[in-house]
Amino acid sequence: MLLSLPLLLVVVTGARISTTKRSHWTGLKSEAAATRSPFPEELSRPRRLRHLARVRFPYFDAVVVPSARGPESVSRAAVTAREAGARLVVLSSGKTVAQATTSVLQGMGWTAATCAIVDIGSDPPSWCSSLRTWNHSAAADPSDTSLKRNIGLMLARTMRWQSILFVDDDVQSMSRAQLRQTAGLLRGLDRGGHPRKAVGWAFGDFPDFSVVGHALRAGRGTGTPFIGGGALAVDCSRSVPFFPFIYNEDLLFLFSLLSADPEGVCLAGALAQDRYDAFGDTARAANQEFGDVLAYGLYQLFSEEVPFEIAAEPDYWESIVAYRKVLLSYSARRLRELGVTDGAECVRVAAARHRDDWSNLLADYFVSWHDDLRSWRTTVESQPKVTGIPEAIEAVGLSALSSPT
Repeated sequence: MLLSLPLLLVVVTGARISTTKRSHWTGLKSEAAATRSPFPEELSRPRRLRHLARVRFPYFDAVVVPSARGPESVSRAAVTAREAGARLVVLSSGKTVAQATTSVLQGMGWTAATCAIVDIGSDPPSWCSSLRTWNHSAAADPSDTSLKRNIGLMLARTMRWQSILFVDDDVQSMSRAQLRQTAGLLRGLDRGGHPRKAVGWAFGDFPDFSVVGHALRAGRGTGTPFIGGGALAVDCSRSVPFFPFIYNEDLLFLFSLLSADPEGVCLAGALAQDRYDAFGDTARAANQEFGDVLAYGLYQLFSEEVPFEIAAEPDYWESIVAYRKVLLSYSARRLRELGVTDGAECVRVAAARHRDDWSNLLADYFVSWHDDLRSWRTTVESQPKVTGIPEAIEAVGLSALSSPT
């Protein structure tokens, strides 16, 4: 087992975390433990399915695309949805204007029966306000990706979909063979028919790292790609957690799944995503830093084999934050020596984001997140069952629906 029983009880039953019992955390066990990747093997070791003929078409109920890069950016996801035999649901904002996106998809042959474009608008659904992490002082990620993914999960519950595939709008199209592989692994055909909760893809040539992650890779020449939310299939037939409203929301989502079933998540392989200037915006590095530290500290629990409730204690996070500061300081110097000045500046800005109260904030965010899991479960389970996308959109608290004719 990768995790202790308290984690299983918290995630599956929603039990409140007790912080009264001290765990006597004494810091990371070794320098090797601090420098190796804390991510479980399931997130970075591809699994292959041999009996693909047993995977029946269609592969997913819907392909859900959080999009903000523009109408044309959804074209590749539309190809993926067609290859999967799935409905296409575009959750739009920013440059992805719903009306223009509708025209693009109509030109590709999509109709109202198979496609929906939903403008999420500026006012979030009312169920967001019931989550403590929605307004948490540490939630600095300005994107709306978490919200869109949670809307996708809500729609799946309302429509009683069995499985959905999240695909970002900067990801290459997936072939039918890749989709069949993903669907088969999700259905657990390689483990006696025991379904997994999620199956995802990594991005090899240009990993889906944070700004600091790319900087560390530039300084050390290493960095193992792992599963993220950019191409992620989710089994929606059972209760699932939510994507917290913070950077690295996908890793926190996967953390919840792995805690309940250490073998319930796996990597299907590698895809490609569009490249961008990883060091072109220092503000991104600053906004991502808290979520980076949070994800590292949580996954470190796997490799350190310590009681799970320790993450509710500021003492645990003091050790994690101290290590992170040393790592950033070393990395900035190393990048300057290599002439990667823009990367070094991003690391410096990320380090400057740290505050003296971060150990308390990290512990508080952890407790708030697990309180929210209980609220989320109640909200999801109370969703009415509907059969049409327009009714489902209304049920989850949205109204701006556009579809090809």
